[in-house]
Amino acid sequence: MDNCGDGVLDPGEACDGEATSAINCEALGFYQQSDPLVCRADCTLDLSVCSSRCGDDIIQVGFGEQCEGDDLSAESCTSLGLGVGNLGCNEFCRYDTTGCEYSITCGDDLIVHRFEDCEGDDLDGETCESLGWYGGTLACGEFDCLYDLESCQNFGKCGDSTVQGTYGEECDGSELDSSTCESLGYYGGTLTCDNFCHFNLGDCASFGKCGDSIIQAGDGEICEIGDVGGQTCESRGWYGGDLGCNDTCTALDESGCAAVGRCGDNLVQALFEEECDGSDLAGATCRDFGFFSGTPTCSAACVISSSTCQRAVRVTTGQFFACALLADGSARCWGGNSVGELGNGTTVSSLVPVAVQGLTDATDLVAGSEFACALISDGTVKCWGHNGYGQLGDGTTVDHATPQTVQNLSGVTALTAGSFHACALLQDGTVRCWGRNGSSQLGDGSSTNRLLPVSPTGLSGVRVIAGGYYHTCAVLLTGQAQCWGVNLNGRLGDGTTTTRNTPTNVTGITTAIHIALGNQHTCALLEDGTVRCWGYNTYGQLGHGSTTESWTPLTVSGLGGAVSLALGFIHSCALLSDGTLRCWGHNRQGELGDGTDINRSLSVTTTGLTDVEVVAADEIYTCAVKGDGLVWCWGFNDYGQLGDGTTITRLFPAEVLP
Repeated sequence: MDNCGDGVLDPGEACDGEATSAINCEALGFYQQSDPLVCRADCTLDLSVCSSRCGDDIIQVGFGEQCEGDDLSAESCTSLGLGVGNLGCNEFCRYDTTGCEYSITCGDDLIVHRFEDCEGDDLDGETCESLGWYGGTLACGEFDCLYDLESCQNFGKCGDSTVQGTYGEECDGSELDSSTCESLGYYGGTLTCDNFCHFNLGDCASFGKCGDSIIQAGDGEICEIGDVGGQTCESRGWYGGDLGCNDTCTALDESGCAAVGRCGDNLVQALFEEECDGSDLAGATCRDFGFFSGTPTCSAACVISSSTCQRAVRVTTGQFFACALLADGSARCWGGNSVGELGNGTTVSSLVPVAVQGLTDATDLVAGSEFACALISDGTVKCWGHNGYGQLGDGTTVDHATPQTVQNLSGVTALTAGSFHACALLQDGTVRCWGRNGSSQLGDGSSTNRLLPVSPTGLSGVRVIAGGYYHTCAVLLTGQAQCWGVNLNGRLGDGTTTTRNTPTNVTGITTAIHIALGNQHTCALLEDGTVRCWGYNTYGQLGHGSTTESWTPLTVSGLGGAVSLALGFIHSCALLSDGTLRCWGHNRQGELGDGTDINRSLSVTTTGLTDVEVVAADEIYTCAVKGDGLVWCWGFNDYGQLGDGTTITRLFPAEVLP
């Protein structure tokens, strides 16, 4: 015993930890076992779980005992038919007949059933399996002719207090394999084992379980298989199907309903009059509802809503790109994007509109050659794109592909952009300009580029401001027009070709309400709805019927009722009060929109375009916004500036795609 506790079975030890001399009570000669056989701290087996054995002075007839010590169960040699003599009891609690006149002899090849199980190889037709064991090879005891069960015991049987799950046992006696009523899904009860080593679930069943067709609400059940509490797929909002119960009876199983569908399952069931479902809009776009841009939404009733769709309220044109201002203050741009002029954070061109990044509250939008600026609702300005001359106004010459705030500028009410410069009209009627100034187009008396806004000299009381390629003009509250910058071809309208580095009056223009600038020509809209133009005229862009340039304003022939103007590189357009558009000048790329490529020195009507509210022109193409908020463009399209998804030049207006 000195080594008790070392886990090794030493001489004199019945067990030591997991090491044991017997696996169960039966191996020790007992017939019954109430609990697993365990080893005590002193390396002896706890035999309190074992009971009923040969030698306990109780004849266990059920376990094959015939006698116990001197208790022969009132039998004798004579009563057993063995003649006279002394009947005894052997160590196996079976009769010892050696003292009788007629002895029963083990090994005589004759099985006497009351005393012998077998004889040699004759097992009387029995096997380990027929005796209730799960396997093994049955043998016959050499000296007592009783069955040798050692091999059978290695396989086990129902009743040996060991659960043999391999042979289908769920339990064995008091050994329940750690199972309880609760672990088997029941809500309570005491689990027991029957004589066939299967669970006796009677007490468990009295507490109930999921699947017993009874809803135990107190245990959290809300349904049972076949019983869904009177609900249906339809009552749950589905269009049909079979409502079920989940495998824990705690939730309804709607998978059968889902096969039919409902509003809210992200699948459009047109059969049930759904127009959309969640993110599935069934291909619908804002354009289907007549809007320029945006994405429709789907209502809780699976009806398409256009509340998030947007109309264009303004269009502006750059050299090879264009932008539209939407009603919600956001903007979309399309066309060339080599220096980030589309404002979407990239330099990748686009044949269709893309969103300007981070612009949500703009009230006006203008474009220069390769840059654009937006007037923000708080009176500040943001610009993006090319910045080689400081035209973004942020104090640098670094290009930006997203909007940047113009520094030292507030209280702005209107904007304009020239080719490489921009100007802002302030609330007090003064003007601030920035960017390229090599032609004195900033009007500050110098020809120095400005990275931050400066004031044109002596300019105040301004009503309208407009920027051209290398010159700038303003309309005063008095109706007087003033221009400054390069004056080649007489584009300043003062009767000379002298460059002006400060604002100079345009000859004879005293009732102007609007002014627009092209590359080398200028036009003013007067109070009476007529238009007067001056400057370069090789392509008839002055609109008076000839191609002779003029250093002073000339009236555009046959044109009245104009409400706004837009000048491209070498063509001109006027929006009339009836919503139609008339254009004149260069038309080799179809920028006049009359279906031809013939230059016009007199105005012609742009074909098929009515209800126009806004017009813009640049280089050799033109764009307009109609009253429905859609945008149309025509003319040169090599960079996708018409926004129709192609690079095909158009002689007629083409709708800008969403």
